[in-house]
Amino acid sequence: MRIFLRVIQNSLITRCPGAATVDAAALRIGAVAFIHRFGSSLNTHVHFHVCVIDGVFEVAADTANEDPAAPEVNLGTPALRFYPASEPDHAAIAQVQASTRKRFLRAFVTQKSGVRFI
Repeated sequence: MRIFLRVIQNSLITRCPGAATVDAAALRIGAVAFIHRFGSSLNTHVHFHVCVIDGVFEVAADTANEDPAAPEVNLGTPALRFYPASEPDHAAIAQVQASTRKRFLRAFVTQKSGVRFI
């Protein structure tokens, strides 16, 4: 799941024109995902169910209150900026599939050799 979500995040970052000047390490996706381990006839069929926001979030650098007369209230939650992604085309989808396949295969080969993949 981690591999797949990282590939999705990298794809979204490249498709967000507003986030081009932001450090990629500061950008995050929003997603809900889980592994489904069986099919409709209760057979083994491992697959993912994923719902991903079409864009990336950045924690705002300045979370100070703009109005000096207003009292400071710190709720402990950072301000976020959202950068919407452009619509994916067939090339972007193919790139996600190819990157996911490559990283999965590399992870399986690494695990088989006894080295833990992180």
